[in-house]
Amino acid sequence: MNILVKSSNGLSQVPLETKLLSHRKIFLEGEIDDAMAGEFWKKVMLLNYENENAPIDCLINSSGGEISSGMMIYDAIQKSKAPIRTYCIGKAHSMAAILLACGNHGRYILPHGEAML
Repeated sequence: MNILVKSSNGLSQVPLETKLLSHRKIFLEGEIDDAMAGEFWKKVMLLNYENENAPIDCLINSSGGEISSGMMIYDAIQKSKAPIRTYCIGKAHSMAAILLACGNHGRYILPHGEAML
């Protein structure tokens, strides 16, 4: 999904995920696997390069997945110099529940969120 963004050159289309990333929001949605873990590491590294003091919000809606991939994401959260807050915005089951719990600067579950190990 693209959104329109106003710039000095007029209006341009930008992917929604790019706009959210510029506001320091990272989504973990779906099955946790190696591809997701790799993308998460890249996003955390980018946001740390930009500003290691501003918090990063990690929004989770996942039924879990591979343990080794989840541990890669866990390591990224723990090693980030920027504080990472985790939010359950739907469900956080299995490995996703562990990632929700490891947020090092706040862990939140929305009113209709569901977290289970």
